[in-house]
Amino acid sequence: MSTTKPLHAPLERFFPSDPIRPLVTRWNTLIEGIKGPVTFGSTTSDVLDSFAAITADLAANDAKVQIHVKPNSDTVASIRPIPFLPPHPI
Repeated sequence: MSTTKPLHAPLERFFPSDPIRPLVTRWNTLIEGIKGPVTFGSTTSDVLDSFAAITADLAANDAKVQIHVKPNSDTVASIRPIPFLPPHPI
């Protein structure tokens, strides 16, 4: 099973009125409680504050995320919510 390193989201870059901000706060709080990479589980879990559940909530709210893929694979190396897509993403 592949693991992914979730990264802190830049909370200060989200406007206080941004509806995604509470999800980003949950994301960052969950990161504080873990050490190192995680394995994402089902996005239909009953666990409210799992990375899979928060990721599903971010997707449902059309949030933007920054994803880095491991070279020569389709495995996500790292992921974090971001407030906007940069004009020239890599």
